[in-house]
Amino acid sequence: MLDGRRRLIVTIQADSAADSTDATGPAAQAYQVATFVGTHYQHAGALNAVTVIVEPSPSDSAGQPSTSTFTASEFNPTAARAVAPGTKSD
Repeated sequence: MLDGRRRLIVTIQADSAADSTDATGPAAQAYQVATFVGTHYQHAGALNAVTVIVEPSPSDSAGQPSTSTFTASEFNPTAARAVAPGTKSD
């Protein structure tokens, strides 16, 4: 879903084999989705942010959704933002 502020919101279901404490947990899944968007979404360069909501798997009756938001430089690091001439970098 696009929210009108050039932010894409994606909701996925957690991998039932993933554990919230391992490298395949909700945060890792969210990052994988965000980088997939950055690589494959035709208008990724126009986005300011991607929010990924990972819903708990059906086997996790007590789980809560996990929300992660990524900036353009995090999900699409090759997309350089335009900078006005004469602007100093950090």
